[in-house]
Parts: sequence; C-alpha cells; structure tokens
Amino acid sequence: MAGASGRVAEWRKVLGALREGAGDAVPALTHRFHRLSAAGGASGFQEISDISRETERWLKQRTSPDIAGADAERLEHAVGKLAEAFDNAADEL
Repeated sequence: MAGASGRVAEWRKVLGALREGAGDAVPALTHRFHRLSAAGGASGFQEISDISRETERWLKQRTSPDIAGADAERLEHAVGKLAEAFDNAADEL
C-alpha cells in the first residue's frame, strides 16, 4: 500500500483538471483505473479492484470528454471510496 496516498492525490489533481475542462485527462484517468483494477485483483485487494473496474467501465461508456456536475461528483466519490479501500487494505497488512 506504499504510495497509496500519492496516487489518491494524483487522481484528485486529474479530477481538478477535468473540472477545468481538460478533456484529455479522461483517457489518462481511465488508464489509471484499469491498471489499478488489475493490480488490486492480483494483490488480493478485491475491493480496490472492484471500485476501479466499475469506474473504468463507466468512463469508457461515456460519449463526452467533458466531466462536470454529477459526473465529477461521481468520480470524486469513486476516488474517496478508493482512498477508504486503501486505508482498509493497509490495516489488513
């Protein structure tokens, strides 16, 4: 779980860029969730994998690169859930 707080901070930075209209941040964020989904599952942290996979799928289904309002809140909620899942995983170690 080393570096988890840095990853969460990085995602929050990308979310800020999305709120400011940086549509190119969506593919980067989708890729990060994809990688985390695989890593979480491979490491035995199913909650992290599930949250990441669900968010990745949602991002891939979107037709607009713009994220605002409820969409931004949904992503912020997912990042918050991941931060909590990282904390839970760290407690298990």
